[in-house]
Amino acid sequence: MQPPIIEIKVCKHCGKYFRDSFRCGGNTFGAIFFTDGKPDAPMLSFDPLFTRCPHCRGFFWARVPECILMLDDPYESYSLSYTSARKILKYLVRVVPSILKDVEEIKTNFCKTRRFADGFLPLPDTILEQICQRHPELKILREIGSLDNAESTIERFPWCPTLRIPGMFGFLNSKEVTNEKQEYTVRFEIWQTYNDRVRSALANGKTLRWCSSEFDGIVTKSAEDYERWKGNLERLLELAEKIHPKEYLHLAEMNRHLGNFEKATAVLEKYKTRKYAYVKNLMLEGCKDRNRYILPLKHSDD
Repeated sequence: MQPPIIEIKVCKHCGKYFRDSFRCGGNTFGAIFFTDGKPDAPMLSFDPLFTRCPHCRGFFWARVPECILMLDDPYESYSLSYTSARKILKYLVRVVPSILKDVEEIKTNFCKTRRFADGFLPLPDTILEQICQRHPELKILREIGSLDNAESTIERFPWCPTLRIPGMFGFLNSKEVTNEKQEYTVRFEIWQTYNDRVRSALANGKTLRWCSSEFDGIVTKSAEDYERWKGNLERLLELAEKIHPKEYLHLAEMNRHLGNFEKATAVLEKYKTRKYAYVKNLMLEGCKDRNRYILPLKHSDD
């Protein structure tokens, strides 16, 4: 497993800076796969699809272009070479046209013998200060540009929080979700996150079976939580039938979780392909047993 990559981002809602991170690798050694498609994998990180600003609590998709600086190696994240403001500016001039124009003008006046088009040139502190003065939003250049105590400088940026289930529903109702495909993505993430509670219980050696029509105390913690879980899954199933009608394993699994065992069985038996036959048969057994929980696969399916 590779260490996480740390990013410094600027919130598009309030303009303040914060730190975020994601993992660029991993593996499925020792993983247990489940019928909802998500494994319990100790060496595989699942980065959030959406989160919110730690300052203003505004929502946004996690993998957004608001990143202005990336730490390729967190063990070197506080080194002097990394915290150079010039590296930040090198990124900014590619994404902000007005800054690009200013840099070109200033550098032309500073050194007429070379053109900006020849490539990015390290800027003297005097030019860097001029750019910061003309673009107040680049105050981060001054904050990170000081190399006296780089570690404490970076540590001043708060971490971007990962959303729990209530926050996920908040994101779902935010202006960031603008179409049915995005809605499906968010609701699917909520569904699998609810199922993480089952994965955790099974990892602790519990034998689980849920066939009632009420909240079970594991996937859902109260009657209100059950209604919220059920409403999300019913809408997810509706979107899946429209957007991904050929994903029959997901369609059947959603019906099984809702207690629609006959409909789930009909969906599974409709497809005669041998691909994923083991998963299909396992889910058919779950329908016969009238068990609404996700089921662990005994082995990987080719």
